[in-house]
Amino acid sequence: MYRRNWLTQEYLGQAYALQFLQAIRFQISAGVPPGKAIVSAIEADPNPERQVRLHGAIDVLDRGGTIADAMMATGMYDHTAYTLLLAGERIGALQAVTGALGYLEDRKGSWKQLMAIAGLMAVELSTALSVPVTIDRLALPWVRDNLPRTNPEKLADYTQRLDHIAFLNQWWMVISYLGAFILVGLVLAWFAHPKARDWLAEHIVRHIPLVSSWLLHDALSRSGAMFATMLENGVRTSDAVDTLRLSSTNPVVQRLWQGIAKAIAGGAGIGQAIANSGVLRADEAMAAAATNGVKQLGGAFRAIAQNREWQAKRTAGQIVQATVGLTVVYIGINLALVMELFKLFNEGLDLGMGGITQGF
Repeated sequence: MYRRNWLTQEYLGQAYALQFLQAIRFQISAGVPPGKAIVSAIEADPNPERQVRLHGAIDVLDRGGTIADAMMATGMYDHTAYTLLLAGERIGALQAVTGALGYLEDRKGSWKQLMAIAGLMAVELSTALSVPVTIDRLALPWVRDNLPRTNPEKLADYTQRLDHIAFLNQWWMVISYLGAFILVGLVLAWFAHPKARDWLAEHIVRHIPLVSSWLLHDALSRSGAMFATMLENGVRTSDAVDTLRLSSTNPVVQRLWQGIAKAIAGGAGIGQAIANSGVLRADEAMAAAATNGVKQLGGAFRAIAQNREWQAKRTAGQIVQATVGLTVVYIGINLALVMELFKLFNEGLDLGMGGITQGF
């Protein structure tokens, strides 16, 4: 079985994962049996190396495995996609593949937003981080090599102020690069392993303003849309809730479905379970609880998902604004150091001219 690698599959191979699933859905829609559709999609791939990599799915089918197991053997899909495929198989392969495809498309859009924000931060920080190094390696040594010719008292005061600027710049450089290394380390840890991601989400990310809100809105948007899709495709409400309980990765969203599942298991109706979840906003919970029947419940969660998607986009814009604002503050501190050094250098020129006129 090919093991999923985050660099080559999850983040660089999303387009092909969607294309592969779309090809399977097309064949199933045309009446091809699910197992044969998977085999056909693999054998039709023009890349021999990729065919070898995906052959594990055929081996799983030959051993009598499910569609979900075969898709996971390709190494391109995560646990959420697997859970959706497994749940959808209860009512039909087409519904299973459609549900997983919708989830992957939503996730791709979310990652595009996140990568755009991360890219903006990287460009801004890489430029800003070069300033303290330039001051330390180029500007300060040049000023030291061109000290003004003046009397010892004034020269001592001049070098003392120069040392003070160098001290502040060195500390600022240490703080800047230490912060950058920590940030890069957190990002790498987030992508490296699911357990590290869960720990960071629980102990760090959920306490960061705006970022935690964006993650919650995005997760609720995708989770609500998946719930609506499963209900529309005929999945029983309890099975849909259980599927999302097992597949949700956001702790808050996971708590929502766990609470609903527990309430239903205790004999509560779906409306009461949703109203008492404590995760949805009051208006969202009221809208979902007031529904009558599965169709209305699916429509309510579709509306909730669309509203949360809009809020996620708005929050992403606020994150960009905050990022730009913080970068401006950082650049402002760099500029203050540069201006102080420039001011001191100009004073040095004046001292040098004064020394020349006085015979120094």
